[in-house]
Amino acid sequence: RERTLALTGAVWSLDGSQTLRQASTCRLRSDPVNDDYEPPRKCPYREPRLFVGVAQGLLSPRDLEAAEKLGADLAAELIRDGALEIMCAAKKQVTASIS
Repeated sequence: RERTLALTGAVWSLDGSQTLRQASTCRLRSDPVNDDYEPPRKCPYREPRLFVGVAQGLLSPRDLEAAEKLGADLAAELIRDGALEIMCAAKKQVTASIS
């Protein structure tokens, strides 16, 4: 059974007139039942990693790394398409309204 992770990210202007939305997927490669990953306590040469506060559960570190890369790639696409400009304009509006 193939396992796929899908992620959608979006940025909106405060008035909703501008919207950027991107979606992406990646294939999860490890099998949670037959994964050969050994926990760090059994493999002292492997450093444990924190995955944005996600409890590992049934996901292997390889799957979490794929998810992290998927999120970073999606963010880069949004930035390339102008997300920073939309967010900066929103920040200016909010700052001006409280000054």
